[in-house]
Amino acid sequence: MDFVDDDAPRPREERMAADLHALQQPGLPPGVQVAGIFSLGKNRYAPAIPTIDGFLQDADPTVRAEALKVLIRYYKLDRHWETARQFLLYDPSNWPRIIAAELLGEIRRDTNDPQTLALLANVVLNAEEEPLIRGGAYTAMEMIRHYDRRIHPLRVAKHLEDIPDVDWPWVKQCATWTPNQP
Repeated sequence: MDFVDDDAPRPREERMAADLHALQQPGLPPGVQVAGIFSLGKNRYAPAIPTIDGFLQDADPTVRAEALKVLIRYYKLDRHWETARQFLLYDPSNWPRIIAAELLGEIRRDTNDPQTLALLANVVLNAEEEPLIRGGAYTAMEMIRHYDRRIHPLRVAKHLEDIPDVDWPWVKQCATWTPNQP
């Protein structure tokens, strides 16, 4: 029987390491960066996490949004709740804000987390906010209350006005939560 070195890199690991090295090269177009971030995340290649974290500060909004999505969705890094909150409230571009709302719903799915519900409810109630961001925030609220895989994927990235059954009393109630409440 031949000795097998379990610590030796496997072909997949070598490919992922090469992809990570390529992603770290300066001057890549945003589309290439997004594809690289997605590929490494989908394969859950852990050594890529610090590099992907760095893309949260990228100048391109699609790159920032993809980095956040991969860190939360594929790596399951709930520590990025605060990052998603910051994106939702302060990112200068709409796409990262829409993605952040969706991800906040994913992170707290089926938990009835009052803090996240309040954050999202205040976005939904803000009439000056972009309708697509308000709709994403409301869909995320529904995911936190009760996720239904038959309904929620159909509501992602919908204008608030296109959601026929918004529960306004519930949204207003959620918005009143303060940190001193349970």
